[in-house]
Amino acid sequence: VTRLSIFSLLSFQITREKIIRFFAEGSKRLKACEEMADRAPYNWTILDHELFNSATTCAVKSMAALVGSNEDSKSFDLDGPACLTEMLSLVDAGHDYINRTKCGEHSPVPLEEALNVLRKLLSTLGFTQATSKAGLDSAEQPTSNVVGGEVALAEILSTFREEIRSIAIRQMKISNTSDDRKANATELLKICDDARNASSVAGLELLDSKVDSADGDNQKLKWRWCRPNQKTDDSKIMAQNKEKKPRKLSSRVPVHDLFRVGSYEGVYSEYDAIGMPTTNADGTPVSKSALKKLKKKREKYERKLEIGDSYP
Repeated sequence: VTRLSIFSLLSFQITREKIIRFFAEGSKRLKACEEMADRAPYNWTILDHELFNSATTCAVKSMAALVGSNEDSKSFDLDGPACLTEMLSLVDAGHDYINRTKCGEHSPVPLEEALNVLRKLLSTLGFTQATSKAGLDSAEQPTSNVVGGEVALAEILSTFREEIRSIAIRQMKISNTSDDRKANATELLKICDDARNASSVAGLELLDSKVDSADGDNQKLKWRWCRPNQKTDDSKIMAQNKEKKPRKLSSRVPVHDLFRVGSYEGVYSEYDAIGMPTTNADGTPVSKSALKKLKKKREKYERKLEIGDSYP
């Protein structure tokens, strides 16, 4: 297998994951819009026209790339990279459209067109229905073995995990709980963390606490679709920290930047308002157990600053 062929396989895999994520989020938005009653007639906005035009452009240019080039009359080849570029451009436009619009305030036609264009192209390229029809409910996708589709399965998984976590946390808070029961509860919490990390690899983010929906419908989410991440865990992250050559931090380093420099440089990608890491470099959320250890390190560093000492 050549280096070029490996690169091509990786490019197709990354493209497929991004498209599947868009299918899931787009289908979820369309379904939510259908369930909203008493909708007024839609007046297309600039955003609607832009997405519809992007879908049309993608369809035309992608098919032109698949037809290939025969200008020199000696060779004929398909322009695969150009086709992938157009498809990814439409996916990015679709994600941007979903993030900038609210459910029920825009016509569903542009989003439907974008999804349909991508599904037809994937089918033309020979992808199976597992990819080309990803995100559709079982009623729309007869080949699905899950009644209710991916959304129903995500609801079941997130509810099950939430209940198990609640039981384990309650057990940990009981003052007269035996050591054996606390150990069992700790193990259950670890299993819940493992399930969350494994789900993020598949593009499903299971939330430890409910968050507001990005659609502006005042709903609280227990889960949401996310960018598929590489598999990771707390032990791997901690091992990466130890492998890095430790750098001595001056006492002048602000507490807010403690986990941005030194041995932590490049380990995390997002932080909260006080500088605590919220997301690992690979896109997975920082677990509660890892965050607890980081908080202790931060407190120790703050005490060092108070007495004017440096922090190694």
